[in-house]
Amino acid sequence: MSHPEDSFDIAARIDTQGQSAAWSILCAEQAVEQLEPGQVLEVSISDPQLAIDLPRILHLRGEILMTTPQGGGVRLYVRRGPVQVKPQVTT
Repeated sequence: MSHPEDSFDIAARIDTQGQSAAWSILCAEQAVEQLEPGQVLEVSISDPQLAIDLPRILHLRGEILMTTPQGGGVRLYVRRGPVQVKPQVTT
């Protein structure tokens, strides 16, 4: 049986199972910032609500999300989106 993660290379993995939602989100945000555009981060979580919230938060940042149920926990696969340059404000 093939697994979704077999179709792409995983550049980094973090395991936040048993951690608070806030800590899991912070860890995922920091980990994805370390990736190059197009690289994939695997995030293991145990909180079912986080499987909804984390993808929404990261999507707002421009990341591309994939979710795979894995028994008692969930693995989220996050592909780093293009780096967005913020405009500078001049005064």
